[in-house]
Amino acid sequence: MIGKLFKGAVGDIQIVYRVLQTEGLGPTLRLMNSRDAPGLVQFAKYGICGVASVIVMTIIAFLIIHNGFPVNIDDNEGLTVAGARSNYIVAESIAFIFANFVAYFLNALWVFTSGKHSKLKEFSIFTAISTFSFVVGIIPSIYLIGQAESQKGVAIIAHVLLIVVSALVNFACRKLFVFAK
Repeated sequence: MIGKLFKGAVGDIQIVYRVLQTEGLGPTLRLMNSRDAPGLVQFAKYGICGVASVIVMTIIAFLIIHNGFPVNIDDNEGLTVAGARSNYIVAESIAFIFANFVAYFLNALWVFTSGKHSKLKEFSIFTAISTFSFVVGIIPSIYLIGQAESQKGVAIIAHVLLIVVSALVNFACRKLFVFAK
């Protein structure tokens, strides 16, 4: 399987390089920007959209945590582990809603081709997959809150863990179940 993926990635690079050599930079950029881009290019564009939604999610979660929903037990007297976990869930859940909208619109605009489903159904499936990935990712993150000896920076580590675990599920599911290409 890994050999097949590697062979496909090399083939994708060869396609882009061949277009660059024979047709120049403009057509190469148009190919890379199109929804018919080779799989590796499509995955890179998917990653860029993911980074944009992660930035949105991180900023919103940070603002919520630092403006009324603290997670750091060390710096907030009276905050229990249960309270910190609840605050973390609230902050990440609100941030997830905004990040999901950003991810959907960027992916639909730039990466995948719509048409397999109506827009409403497409968005609903996209959101269901995102929600599933979010829940799978937040479970270990919630556990992490309160487990470390020092809570300094634990929200950041939990947030990164949430993002990494969630991202592992999203691309394949979205490619298979949401978009036509």
